[in-house]
Amino acid sequence: MKRLFIALCTAFFSMGIQAQPEGIFDHLSIGAGFGIINGGVVEIALPISHYAAIRGGYNFFPIVKATEDFDVVSDTEKSMSGPRPTMPGKVKLQAEPFLSAGHLLLDIYPFHGSSFHLTGGAYLGKEQVITAKNSDGDSQADLADIYQYNNRLGAYSSVPESAGKFGLECGDFLLEPDARGNIDAFIKVKRIRPYAGLGFGRAVPMKHRFAFGFDMGLQFWGTPEIYVDNKKIEKANLGGKGDSLFEAIGKVSAAPIISCKLVGRIF
Repeated sequence: MKRLFIALCTAFFSMGIQAQPEGIFDHLSIGAGFGIINGGVVEIALPISHYAAIRGGYNFFPIVKATEDFDVVSDTEKSMSGPRPTMPGKVKLQAEPFLSAGHLLLDIYPFHGSSFHLTGGAYLGKEQVITAKNSDGDSQADLADIYQYNNRLGAYSSVPESAGKFGLECGDFLLEPDARGNIDAFIKVKRIRPYAGLGFGRAVPMKHRFAFGFDMGLQFWGTPEIYVDNKKIEKANLGGKGDSLFEAIGKVSAAPIISCKLVGRIF
């Protein structure tokens, strides 16, 4: 996907250079930098006029794995008699983000020669922005027992449905284990994410060969959806604290983007 996106951007810019009216697409720049959420960035840019420029590129976000503790809770406050599954207390999950994405943006400069700009466009990335899986093998047997309880199997066949289910608390969601005692969850957002922001610095420097640029804005993900074992789960009104990476990203519908970069004009 990354190679295809860069190839399309390059082809688009090349056609623009070959068919340009005077004063449009008459320069080309390459930029590189880093930021929050969007990670490292490389991009190419072309001016449309003194008042606008178009740029496209790719953001490389490092794969950083984080191990987090989740509480095992019930989705009901009712007190029921009868058999209960073994409760491990807390379960460790390993969360892994996938935030790398391509982008195509349009900068608008309100004033002639101004470095201040308004930006609109979109990012293109994976739908699965973060995954979470078991990292504590000691809890597998207990989670498999919870699966038996949730599905009223074996010794739990007589438990009424009103007794509810057990699982890992993730905000307002209950993550249920599979039959082997595994948790395999991920958060899904839009593949194409609109962006709106502002910044300082020309995408293509005019007065100097090199220049610095600064951007800040919002990348709109849409409402995040949580899946467990490839099945979308609904809210369970648990009211979690939201102190884990997985849970926090599950509540983000617009991600803040702040980045700095160095831009060099090729011609």
